Amino acid sequence: MGNNFVQLGPTEFIQERPFTNPQESTDDLNHLQYIADRVRRLLLSQPKQFDNQRFPAILFLTEEEGRYFRITVAQPQALFANHDFYAVGFCGLKRPKSERGPVDSIDDELIREFPQHPSLVCYCTLEVEPGQTCNLVLFDNPTGLTHWSRSDKHARAVALSPEYYLSIRLHNALLPGGLLSNQPLALMRTKYFDFQGEAVWWGLRELPVQ
Repeated sequence: MGNNFVQLGPTEFIQERPFTNPQESTDDLNHLQYIADRVRRLLLSQPKQFDNQRFPAILFLTEEEGRYFRITVAQPQALFANHDFYAVGFCGLKRPKSERGPVDSIDDELIREFPQHPSLVCYCTLEVEPGQTCNLVLFDNPTGLTHWSRSDKHARAVALSPEYYLSIRLHNALLPGGLLSNQPLALMRTKYFDFQGEAVWWGLRELPVQ
C-alpha cells in the first residue's frame, strides 16, 4: 500500500467514508474495553483457571444472545503483570456474502504459532453483532507488535482482508499498568482501510495519550 495515506486530525472524518468517523473508533474502544474488563474479571474471580493446562489455552465465554467470545491465552502468568500492556484492536466490516472458512483457517494457524511470539500475552475475539467481530491482542512489550506484524501467517491474514472485509479500523492502544490496574485503554493511533474501490485506500489518525 506504500505511503500514500490520508492523515486525519483528531475530529476529522471523510463524508464518503463514514467508517472514518471518530465516533466509530469510540464505539470500537468501548468493545475493546469490554473485552479487557471481561478478562480482568476472570483473572480476579478464577485465578487458577489456567493451572495445569497446555498453552495456548482457549476459553469460550457465554455472552448475551449467544454471541461468540473467545479468549486465547498465550502467557498465563504475564496476564497478572503490573506494567503497561500494548494493545492492537482489529474491527472490520465484513462483506455481506463473504465466507469465514479461509479467515478461520488462518486464525487457527496464527494461534498455533503463538509460542514464536514471546511478547504476546492473549488474543481475544468478541462478536459485537451477528457476523461482526472485534479482536483485541495484548503484548507485554512494544517490540512484540513488530514481531507479530512480520509473521508469515499474519501476512497471509492481511492478504485475505480485501476478500472478506469492506473496511477495517486497526487501533493501537496503551493499557497502563496492565489488566489488573483498572486503568482504561488509551487509544493512540488508528489506521483505516477501505477495500471497496479498485485500489486500497487508507488513512491514519494519531492521538496524544492522555
